[in-house]
Amino acid sequence: VIKTIALRGGKISPRIAPIEALASSICIGAGGSVGPEGPMVQIGAGIGSTIGQVFKLHPAKLIQLTAAGAAGGLAAIFNAPVAGVIFAMEAILAKFHTKSFCYLALASVTALQLRKLIMGTEPLLDLSSASFSNTYGLILFILVGISGGIISGLFMKMLNVTEAFFKSLNAPYLLNALLGGTVLGIFALYLPQVLGEGYEYMEQVFNKEHIFTFIFIMLGVKIFATAITINSGGSGGFFAPALYFGVMLGGLFSSYFGGINIEIVSHEAFIAAGMASILAGVFQSPITAIIMIAEIANCY
Repeated sequence: VIKTIALRGGKISPRIAPIEALASSICIGAGGSVGPEGPMVQIGAGIGSTIGQVFKLHPAKLIQLTAAGAAGGLAAIFNAPVAGVIFAMEAILAKFHTKSFCYLALASVTALQLRKLIMGTEPLLDLSSASFSNTYGLILFILVGISGGIISGLFMKMLNVTEAFFKSLNAPYLLNALLGGTVLGIFALYLPQVLGEGYEYMEQVFNKEHIFTFIFIMLGVKIFATAITINSGGSGGFFAPALYFGVMLGGLFSSYFGGINIEIVSHEAFIAAGMASILAGVFQSPITAIIMIAEIANCY
């Protein structure tokens, strides 16, 4: 979407949205280690672009409508209208503009209201009890941020390494997909927790159902599984994996400091900080990360 706006004035083929919806649904449903949020951004942008092209809008207006579609898609999938607007401005348009904000806000809120009619309003994770008791907790949040930056960097590095590997094979896409599917099939046998969106297992870590060692293993393998899924030809996005990494990171900190009876920061606060740090690191959009976590956690 970003490349299309930068190089093609926001013109996205009308075929992209339905193909992306079908391909991502199959990939995620079959166990691909990706999420629906990234595709939803692309689908929304594709719809916005198609509408703009049908009405033959000026290129500047077409770009705004494409970004508005992306904002609406993210707002609807995450139940996060403000984050949808900020993400479109911060990451897609790469600028803050009053007129653009109005268009993005209208699309974002409209998409959210329709989503509420269909899916309801229950938050992804209820972090309303998140708290920290004194200023020493800020030091722990800095440590979470440093760790999140390192994990984000490792994830992006793994994406580059696996992409280079599959390109070096110089094989047809079908063979790449078969190889990636075989690797994911092995994970399905021994560690199925890293497949699919992973929201079920995020909930388990949130409910303190796993120990430190197992959480650490899930985090490491999930990074590899997501990179394999994407670069072997899978269709999906990074938002859900990034949230997964963040929940695992928060769970590791909570498990460790809870084990040595340091309760300066609540378990829920560690989870929130972990998710925000990974989102900020992966997407290089810190404002979006802060607002998005507040919205999806239903706790400003």
